[in-house]
Amino acid sequence: MRKIMLFPDTLQSVSRTLEPHLLVRYLLDLAELYHSYYQKIRIVTEDRDRSNARLLLSYGVKTVVKNGLNLLGVEAPERM
Repeated sequence: MRKIMLFPDTLQSVSRTLEPHLLVRYLLDLAELYHSYYQKIRIVTEDRDRSNARLLLSYGVKTVVKNGLNLLGVEAPERM
């Protein structure tokens, strides 16, 4: 969640410095963090509140990655 919250700051840095690789690095870091989380944590469990929180986090990651790729001119797949 902390990494997701850095998205606006990353965009400001990119626009200020005109260095798009900062956004690419941010997206790679976010994807690596989420991949590690996804491998260790069961997203949907019998605990409905916990599942909803994890699904919301997953949706947040998806949204940030999709928006970041869109800014870079890269089309994100709908499914993997």
